[in-house]
Amino acid sequence: MALHAYVPDSYQGVGKFPETERVNVRRLRLLHPELAHWPDFAFWSVWSDFSQDIYMVGWQESDERITRFLHYLIYLQNEPEWHGGLPEELDSIPLLEAT
Repeated sequence: MALHAYVPDSYQGVGKFPETERVNVRRLRLLHPELAHWPDFAFWSVWSDFSQDIYMVGWQESDERITRFLHYLIYLQNEPEWHGGLPEELDSIPLLEAT
């Protein structure tokens, strides 16, 4: 399954969150065009999980593309549960180009 087609089932729902967070999501989505088709809530939820799992913060601010985020999504696609820590192989997962 290609990353550009993948939205985890657990992030499919429609949730309510502040408009300020939607602005953050839209800004981050521009940096990660592979996920342009993801709903705002899905992107917000998985970015929050990524921030907590990798950086141990509630929300990792970024004005740059973070390929580790895409690697994290690929990891979760193959291993649906995060087991803590950062696997060494996470940064070596090959990425597809944005379509």
